[in-house]
Amino acid sequence: MTEPLILHVDHRYLSPYAMSAYVALVEKGLDFELRTVDLDAGANRAPAYAAASLTARVPSLAHGDFVLSESSAITEYIADAFPEGTPLYPRDLRQRARARQIQAWLRSDLLPIRAERSTEVVFLGRHFAPLSDAAGDSSRIAKSYLPLHARALAALGRPAEAERLVAQYDRFVSPGAHNSLVRTIAWGWVRTGNMSRARAALATTGAEGDSSDAAGWLALYEGNLKTAR
Repeated sequence: MTEPLILHVDHRYLSPYAMSAYVALVEKGLDFELRTVDLDAGANRAPAYAAASLTARVPSLAHGDFVLSESSAITEYIADAFPEGTPLYPRDLRQRARARQIQAWLRSDLLPIRAERSTEVVFLGRHFAPLSDAAGDSSRIAKSYLPLHARALAALGRPAEAERLVAQYDRFVSPGAHNSLVRTIAWGWVRTGNMSRARAALATTGAEGDSSDAAGWLALYEGNLKTAR
């Protein structure tokens, strides 16, 4: 019999860390029970929960009699314990290490903007004062995460998600950076075998697309050996 999975999250569903663990379980298609912990009432400090989770935080994941806290540890455990199905991390060793680097950076940095623009802004529509200089610096740093995220999605074989991400935040990148991302996404389409989507993506980059690896593979698939690379 499969050991049950129980994910504990905050009762207001505001924690981005709990969300990442939830998304990992859903992406894997796993059956799990969702339980809420009333942080306002201090339920996370109740002896039983605190002792099991070790950190007295959310999220925590119980898999049978094994309990794990900290969202990055949880997602990595899910990836290792359930290798079948949708991969949570790139299969390539170095790309996987890079994904974990980004994951650690997002959880340990950008503190000013996280404090001034919490998830209450996203989920509850709260309005706060303009960002301080420190939070503004964090916001500018966060924009550099966009290319890394888009490239990671393309490498995971999810170019459609990468396209949506770039389209949503395109205003934050220069035209040259945009074209570079589109070529990466086109390569993602090539890797999934969708040549028409790859060709459509490259068409938006103009002449620059003709010199990309994706363009070379497209030419090879079409039997155009003169331009294939």
